[in-house]
Amino acid sequence: VEQYQDLLDSWAMVIKLEHQEQAVYAYRKINKFNHSTRLSHISFIQFKDKELKDLDEQAIFTLDTQIDFFSYQGTTFISNKREFESALNFRAGMEQNRDVVLQEFVDLNIFSDATLLKQHIGANLNYLRKVSSIQKSGYYKDAKFMEELVKVNSEKNWGLQVENGVIVINEASIELVLTLLNNGRLESPINHEVFDASVKKKVS
Repeated sequence: VEQYQDLLDSWAMVIKLEHQEQAVYAYRKINKFNHSTRLSHISFIQFKDKELKDLDEQAIFTLDTQIDFFSYQGTTFISNKREFESALNFRAGMEQNRDVVLQEFVDLNIFSDATLLKQHIGANLNYLRKVSSIQKSGYYKDAKFMEELVKVNSEKNWGLQVENGVIVINEASIELVLTLLNNGRLESPINHEVFDASVKKKVS
């Protein structure tokens, strides 16, 4: 930036640290008090000479020492996942994943209609992450997996409504559908308790 007003209204900063010919780039979403539209509601006071004195709010720019993520030699290290996703607009990408996956559900005849599922997922980041995980694992594309899912659902009485091999979605079954399509219902081989797990690591 060249003008102070540009600095004040900026929303993020990139820090470049150099040593010889190597560089690390760090990113931080700037503190909310840097925006001029918000400064009018805030008083900046300095304690000096045993008195509280006003600071000129037009000359205020605040920084903190936190970093959201940094990059070195092509690898990105994330320290604040929420701000990282916000900066890269992950929500838009996951919404695209949502639409692609839901259409594939219909094309593969997994559901007769995925409208209710789309309405439930909406723009909720938690559900969008689940759908992106479902897309990444790709279990729903495996016909054998889907056959076993329907079979085990009947044996275990999990509650999915299936008609002619097609899952019928209702409000009560949406969470279960998202869990099962990501193969997230797991049974302990030790005491046979059943858990719903969002994160899984295969044991070789």
